Amino acid sequence: MLKVAAAQIRVINDTEKNLDKIIYYIKKAASKKVDIVCFPEAYLPGLRGATFDLPDPDQAMMEAALRDLRRGCRE
Repeated sequence: MLKVAAAQIRVINDTEKNLDKIIYYIKKAASKKVDIVCFPEAYLPGLRGATFDLPDPDQAMMEAALRDLRRGCRE
């Protein structure tokens, strides 16, 4: 059986802090044997489509965040 979790966490306009929270919740879910964790689609500031003010698009920052998320998922 596959175990899935939905993470409803407060968004702040700070990519680094939000990234840290994502990785924290991924690790917490893994400790509870969760296979997949779903986060809001615009959780990292900079992803378009949010209903709040966003920083200017920053491709390098988003690529760095993706690398960090991949590392967090592997761990």
